[in-house]
Amino acid sequence: MAKPSDDDRLEIQASADAAAPEPDRLLRRRLISGGIWAAIGRACGVAALLGIHVVLARILEPTVFGAFILIASVIPTASLAAMAGLNRAVLRLVSEGLARGEAARVASGLQRTGKLAAVSIVVVAVAVVFGMAAWGERWLPISVGLPLASLIGILVLLVAAQQLLAEALRGFHEMRLSNLLAGQNGGPLANLVFLGMLLAPALLAAPITLEAILLLNAVALLSVMPAAAWVMRKQIRAQLAGASDIANATQYYAYRDLLDVGLPAMGVQVLAFLTSQCDIWIAAGAFSGNDLALFGAARRIILLLGIALLLANRAVVSSIPYLHVQGRRDELQRMLQGAAALVALPTVAGLLVLLLAPQSVLGLLFGDFYREASTVLVVLAVGQIVNVWTGTCGLTLSMTGHDRISLIVNLATAALLFGLGWVAATEHGPLGLAIVSSTIIAARNVVLWFLARLIVGVWTHVPFRFWQYLPQRKPRRLTTNG
Repeated sequence: MAKPSDDDRLEIQASADAAAPEPDRLLRRRLISGGIWAAIGRACGVAALLGIHVVLARILEPTVFGAFILIASVIPTASLAAMAGLNRAVLRLVSEGLARGEAARVASGLQRTGKLAAVSIVVVAVAVVFGMAAWGERWLPISVGLPLASLIGILVLLVAAQQLLAEALRGFHEMRLSNLLAGQNGGPLANLVFLGMLLAPALLAAPITLEAILLLNAVALLSVMPAAAWVMRKQIRAQLAGASDIANATQYYAYRDLLDVGLPAMGVQVLAFLTSQCDIWIAAGAFSGNDLALFGAARRIILLLGIALLLANRAVVSSIPYLHVQGRRDELQRMLQGAAALVALPTVAGLLVLLLAPQSVLGLLFGDFYREASTVLVVLAVGQIVNVWTGTCGLTLSMTGHDRISLIVNLATAALLFGLGWVAATEHGPLGLAIVSSTIIAARNVVLWFLARLIVGVWTHVPFRFWQYLPQRKPRRLTTNG
């Protein structure tokens, strides 16, 4: 990657104009910083999550590994519900408030968001504990006692709290730490710590229980929270220093206002995540423990490749409402298509490797037992190519105030996937489920892509001339003596 000082083009914008107004230059610097730290976060996140699953696949029995994959899908889903969409609300209120210079409004929104989040996160975490203790054994291929259920609830609480902090930091344009914290599975930084903790029992070939693994995950999340809280406090002091009489500024944001933004966003996020995870849940009900592990391993590889798109979303998400509220549609489209182009190159390269050598990839990562999932992996990889091409279409709708439209599309997608996916799984096994899942999710993204153009007025797909959006070196000027 070229150094920032050598870039003449932003990851997402055309060539920079030296005479650009100060707001444009400020936005450009923020996007450059966001792109760089998104790339760092992407690399760390993919490496850490891949390492975690490689280690666990080799030290756990297939049935227990399949159970871990299921739990790893429950935790982020429950954490999205626990946040009640306030992660999206806090990002919008901070980004839009700073764009308008309304420091007191931002301060009041942060106060009330924190109070709402504390209640919603605790309520959902407690509900998860009781739900897993009561019904977990009906769904997971292992026994579920109160200790395991409690650890799952604690992880839901920690992941939700960390994601709220990450999105608030993103609203303040603190891209470095936000990209290292953000992630539906705990964020790159916490996952690197978690991976380091797992290496000891793996290298020593020491037996380890699923409860011990989840406890290590919780410790890893706790280890990075103090740094996030400290940086958040620093940003508030620096950027909201002009907010006077914050105690009376709560009139700017009622709790209902925050929930009006947050609840539709929560529905969109939960349903969107469900559509990417529910095939694993269907597999849990339809397949044996070994088949579940095979399908889960293939699905996990595809989800890891999709992290590139998620991290690119985080690099541009705070700038979507910033540009939209100012009516700068052309710049918004260039930004979104540029982000899609940068994500497509490494992701498609990885997908091509999966298409050409699926058995080798599965055997190398997880062991010889998992080579049997090669056909499923190929089908899932084909569908992921469509998802990468459409870019950040769903996020664009959500961050421009069209959450309800995304909600309807994702609700229809989830209903189709649960219905047709179950039939395909029971009648045709893992391959049938993979075909239905890839087709429906790809169709959803195409619909959202078209709606982003129809409603917001921007295209989000990878442009044909994608190379125009890649970082280029500034040409040297020729100088002459005299």
